[in-house]
Amino acid sequence: MKNRSALHFVLIIGIANFFADFTYEGARGIVGPFLGSLGASAMIVGFDDGLGGVLSYGVRSLSGYFVMSRKKYNNLTVVSI
Repeated sequence: MKNRSALHFVLIIGIANFFADFTYEGARGIVGPFLGSLGASAMIVGFDDGLGGVLSYGVRSLSGYFVMSRKKYNNLTVVSI
């Protein structure tokens, strides 16, 4: 019974994750036109997108280094939620 319950949990979380990714990735495609409709130039839209990517990867790199150096994987997971 426990195995079946765990399988259902994993499937439900997988389906929820699918719809979350579907929504997120769909929304990413309209950010440029939305900012353009607010009056932002192409340079501003590109800069905003680039800066967001750099900051995102920078935080991932730093947090990955921090976790690997301290070997406290669960602590950072709880803090990041």
